[in-house]
Amino acid sequence: MEDILGGLLPTLEIWNLFSDIARERGIEKGYVIDTFESSLASVVKKKFGKTAEVEIEMSEESGEIKIYRVMTIVRTVEDSSFEMTKEEAKQYKKKTKFGEKIRIEYPLEEFGRNAIILVKQVLFQGIRQKEKEINFEQFHEKVGEIINGTVTQVTSKGIYLNLGRVEAFIPRSDVIPGERLFQGTSTRALIKDVERTPRGPRVVLSRTHPAFLKKLLEAEIPEVYEKIVDIIAVARDPGNRSKVAVSSNDDKIDPVGACVGVRGSRIQSIVKELNGENIDVIQWSVDPGLFVSRALSPAKIYKTIIVEEEKKITVIIPDDQLSLAIGKTGVNTRLANKLTGWSIDILSKEENKKHVEETKLAQLTIRDYKELSKGIKTKLEREGYFTFQNLEELEEKDLIKISGIGKSAAKKILKAYEKVTKEIEEEDKSE
Repeated sequence: MEDILGGLLPTLEIWNLFSDIARERGIEKGYVIDTFESSLASVVKKKFGKTAEVEIEMSEESGEIKIYRVMTIVRTVEDSSFEMTKEEAKQYKKKTKFGEKIRIEYPLEEFGRNAIILVKQVLFQGIRQKEKEINFEQFHEKVGEIINGTVTQVTSKGIYLNLGRVEAFIPRSDVIPGERLFQGTSTRALIKDVERTPRGPRVVLSRTHPAFLKKLLEAEIPEVYEKIVDIIAVARDPGNRSKVAVSSNDDKIDPVGACVGVRGSRIQSIVKELNGENIDVIQWSVDPGLFVSRALSPAKIYKTIIVEEEKKITVIIPDDQLSLAIGKTGVNTRLANKLTGWSIDILSKEENKKHVEETKLAQLTIRDYKELSKGIKTKLEREGYFTFQNLEELEEKDLIKISGIGKSAAKKILKAYEKVTKEIEEEDKSE
């Protein structure tokens, strides 16, 4: 570069150099030329002063690069970097007038070797900055996509990968628990973010993000790639278990079967990619009760109770299915919550039965019960017993402590409570 600038100007060779730089760095040739021009102008200003007026003329056709200093003719010079008197101007132009601007051409050699080196430094500094911006934009546009890279370093903070012209990093929190990635191995990951650093853009990757699994399915399952099967939602407990809700745009295509394949043949490559993470693929449904029931698979559901306005759903599970519905450390319920977007409350049939009975007892007031006398009702209410639920744990010895309640009245109260609870139990059986 120095030889070309110093020895061959003006020449077409420097224009060939611009073309080479543009091609090798992936930068527009026009930008390289503009950067060279501004670099040259800044070096010239270093000689004549910051306020100097400098013009650079470059012709690719002739190969010429000309440097001009623009001076204004004045009576009294206040800033010699861009002003001169008529007398000073005579060596460049015989006749001038005040306010006139004249251009004085300078050969590049006049600025010396150090100036040429500085032009080179400024030029390549500008090119490097442009490269950083181009690389940033290229990868920023790919956020949410999968990329393949080679592991260059493994540290306690995370894993570094080479993506060619930029560095990529998988934070430790985005590495699948239990997996080991070694230097020199190739790995896939999701582009989660792109950060600007003094050294250039750093691409932040993830192998734990739900979108990574979604993109793997798009890459590995033709029906998903072709949008015959849609992925509605993904929930992950990375390295352990994940759930994927799918639907089909073709009534003839089973979305679950398309993703899983015969005996799991299609999903196995993805399971392997995710370090053995179990993947439950379920069919999405517009019916929240059915969708939540499927999301809790492999557990079998007895009944669902939906509170639409609160987006809450109570799921009644047979007692022998409870552990399956909850999963180890609650993972199955946790993933079902994330997948469906519903707040799921799980109850066993026995727990639900007890809950229903307690609710009915709480709603049944003593005042409305006809088989107790008004006097007994008044005495119970005076002591704060308004519903049959209030009587739940009371015995005869507790009741006779109430003023005006003797053994006979206590027996009537307990008999009424027993009768009410039996009636509620019978109602539950009939339901």
